[in-house]
Amino acid sequence: MCPERWEAQNNMIQKTTKEFYIPNTVFTTITINKNFRTAIHKDKGDLPEGFGNLGVLEAGNYEGAITVLPKYGIGFNVRSGDICFFDVHEYHGNTAINGKGKFERISVVCYYRKNMIFCKSAIEEQEIAKRLQNRANLNK
Repeated sequence: MCPERWEAQNNMIQKTTKEFYIPNTVFTTITINKNFRTAIHKDKGDLPEGFGNLGVLEAGNYEGAITVLPKYGIGFNVRSGDICFFDVHEYHGNTAINGKGKFERISVVCYYRKNMIFCKSAIEEQEIAKRLQNRANLNK
């Protein structure tokens, strides 16, 4: 759907330690929100030349939760089975969610965290974390 941005992320995945990306994808990270209204924001920390996407799983009845891009004056009513690709470095968010009875709207957002390319193996990262924790404990 967005080949240039996919290619940019794929190039980064090729340089990323296997333990730190989702197999057979160009993503390192998934964020999941349940019945959550997202304030207008620009994403930070993900690969600027890459892409993010939004998928939704839903149950029950609700209205709203329209994903909006104010700069363009548009909104997307992303529902179960849909996927929305857009530049997450533009301001975006979603409108209020108004449920009718029991409902769930689960949003699934996948992206590449730009600093994941610097991660070493999982074992090496655990050792680094332990050393940092030990240092912090000594400084208390």
